[in-house]
Amino acid sequence: MTHKDSRSRGLEDDRAQRRRAIEETGRSFVVEASAGTGKTSTLIRRILHLVLEKGPSGVPLPLSRICAITFTEKAAGEMKVRLRQHFEEILAGGPVSGNSPSDGGLTQAIAGRARDALRDLETASISTFHSFAVSLLKERPVEAGLDPRFTALDEIQSELFFREVWEFWIGRALAERQPVLERALRGGLRLESLEELARTLRHNAPAVRLLSCDSPAAEERIQEQMRILLERGGGFLGQILNPADKLIDHLDKAVNWLKNPLPNSDPPSRPGKAGSAANWSGGKETVQAVQSFVREVADFYASCRKLPAQRLLHEVIRWLIDDFLPQWESRKLAGGLLDFDDQLWMARDLLLRSDAVRREFQSRYAALLVDEFQDTDPVQWDIVRLLSSADPANADAHRCRPGPGRLFIVGDPKQSIYRFRSADIETYLSIVDPESMESLGLEKLQLTTNFRSVPSILRFVDAAFDGVMEAASDGRYQPDYLPFGDHGDRTVESRSPAVSLLGDRENKGESFATVREFLACEASRIARLIRRMIGSDSWKVQDSIGGKDAPWRPPRYGDIAVL
Repeated sequence: MTHKDSRSRGLEDDRAQRRRAIEETGRSFVVEASAGTGKTSTLIRRILHLVLEKGPSGVPLPLSRICAITFTEKAAGEMKVRLRQHFEEILAGGPVSGNSPSDGGLTQAIAGRARDALRDLETASISTFHSFAVSLLKERPVEAGLDPRFTALDEIQSELFFREVWEFWIGRALAERQPVLERALRGGLRLESLEELARTLRHNAPAVRLLSCDSPAAEERIQEQMRILLERGGGFLGQILNPADKLIDHLDKAVNWLKNPLPNSDPPSRPGKAGSAANWSGGKETVQAVQSFVREVADFYASCRKLPAQRLLHEVIRWLIDDFLPQWESRKLAGGLLDFDDQLWMARDLLLRSDAVRREFQSRYAALLVDEFQDTDPVQWDIVRLLSSADPANADAHRCRPGPGRLFIVGDPKQSIYRFRSADIETYLSIVDPESMESLGLEKLQLTTNFRSVPSILRFVDAAFDGVMEAASDGRYQPDYLPFGDHGDRTVESRSPAVSLLGDRENKGESFATVREFLACEASRIARLIRRMIGSDSWKVQDSIGGKDAPWRPPRYGDIAVL
């Protein structure tokens, strides 16, 4: 098969996958796609198909019966704008769902559905997970145990309120000279570190409340472990045949430290390959046993050195959980406030707890579409499963199975970058596992045709990552790379460089003393490159207006984005 035939086959396969994603509304899909392949456009076209032509049961859905969730408010707003544009174009005689309708023209029924969708668009459930959670809780505050007049805080408001509560609480603790706080400060913990620890705990407060933390080993347990190790070590001393063996020095250090574990004692050292079988009774087997014992003592020594810090940290965490978090919850309750981090947990718990609420929202939404699914967390996935379930009586999120066509997920696991906001790539990878998809009734589609980049960039990216970005043997944390495979929609490009390596010919082999120095040098190189590009005939760009036939021109500053 020639390169041209291979490319044509790849493009045709991709078109078939897109067609299925858009038109097979009776099936639930996970659509995996790389950057620039039109993930969100595919999701929008499926919404158009659901509204104008066919829903999961075969009957078109009103927009009010569709719930679309994305990651940011900006993305949700853009989705509404694009849907409005599509519906207006359809009413003006444009194609339906991106394809011409079967009868070749705009029917009265389709026009009516488009007008109804335009009317419902502003109130449509197209939002972020947090906004959806708040709207659910606003409808059913009593069942959720909330003040009906509660105020939902966004991320920034939550942080400002946290600082207010923290400053009051830590100020009081300092004034009262709380013993735990004094020990923490003497132990080297700074107030800034304590604040960050408290922030992490409040971000995960619902999980923290369920967490059972084991205390660091008590002194009695440490002494007992040392006694047992000392007995084992003493047994090896009688098996020495040659006192000059190098392993004996390591054994002596281990035994002496176990006898006298003072701060100034000579610490045990790892033996490496020291030890000769001829110098020990029992030969090679004894040498291996002594080496293993010495390594165990060295590890035990290292863990003992960490014990004071671990005990202090455990004490501080327990203090924050038992003292600060109740204050945090009390202040929110008194102000009728719902923290940004509470919104998802409370919405999920409400769906789990209330059969009536769960049935109502499952009935309201016949189709649930989730964009940027790689950035979801386990709580969001529970909400998705509960809403898309085909069994209203099932209150166990982990056993919920989406109904046919009720769930449509779009994501790119390579772009999972929001771990700091609890996004969990493990959630995504566990869902797309073949066994999991089969049990959930999901099918995976892959989109590989890139509409954004010129061919040379796609080839460069494939060459850089294909074979390097691979899933781990246990399938955790790292997704496989999904190559573009030269399936770019753009086939023509200028002779300008598509990839430029930043470097200075005159400063070969330079080194940087600090990260700041490196960043300053990098910024300087980027600025010089941009100056060379502007107005240069050696670099060409193409305007999106005019499509593939638009002329190539020298770049302007407005064409360049620095990420």
